[in-house]
Amino acid sequence: MKLKSVKKYRNANYPDRSTLRSNPQLINGAVPQRWLKKGLTTGTLLMLVGSCDQGWHAATQGGGPQTKRDPSSLDHQARHEGRAHEFKMPPLFIHGDGHGATGCVVVTPPVFLSEDEAIDLIINELRNSGFSPSDKPLLLDGVLTEERREKYDRDRLQAGRAAEYEKGQKHLFYLDGYDSNRGIGFKFVSSENYEKLGGPSSDSTVMSYDMVAVAQEIRERLAGEPVSAVVFYDPIIQRDGCRRGECEAEARELLKEQVRDFVEWSRRESAQE
Repeated sequence: MKLKSVKKYRNANYPDRSTLRSNPQLINGAVPQRWLKKGLTTGTLLMLVGSCDQGWHAATQGGGPQTKRDPSSLDHQARHEGRAHEFKMPPLFIHGDGHGATGCVVVTPPVFLSEDEAIDLIINELRNSGFSPSDKPLLLDGVLTEERREKYDRDRLQAGRAAEYEKGQKHLFYLDGYDSNRGIGFKFVSSENYEKLGGPSSDSTVMSYDMVAVAQEIRERLAGEPVSAVVFYDPIIQRDGCRRGECEAEARELLKEQVRDFVEWSRRESAQE
């Protein structure tokens, strides 16, 4: 019998890491009752499954990556339909490179901002600058994002060719806040929604993040929609010797700089009208 390397394979019938992160309830049906009687929770199991991935901390806190601004709480009275543009599509405001990686080979794990904390920070900064963003998400009808999974191809990896991706699950898209007075909303790209927004995922234990690239893709996607929106992103701090509290404070300040740059940009645009 001659051994041959596997070049292509079918998707597994069991849920992968990305699916479990997005739907932690799936693991409930696979848990033996005797485990539940001993108090073993879904969160504990998710931590065991993703023990090599430091990025799982965001998914396992609070039972999964759903936030208090889950799509189920959409404000349907504030839809964007028929609203004229009051601003041009804002550019990205770059503060922080937005790069990071998690997994067994990573010595220094990245520090991410939680989605709820970041959105609260953005809303507060905007309100302090005279904006009136809602704290409820706004569904954009007809706008979908699609997950991407890197195809494993040993020959491609050895040859150093660019990665290829297969399409995955589609998701509804919603803005994290919307100022109906100014006719503009915002979206925050986080480690929690990264894959849902089209950030490439991998089946390996290593997960890489490029927040700026995904934010740019979202911006380009929204440019063709009847709505104005600015896209912010998690700056991500990942370096040796940076204490967690120090890194979090630095990331928050970088996100504030993104918001402040947007405020200045919008004021310049308004002055030219």
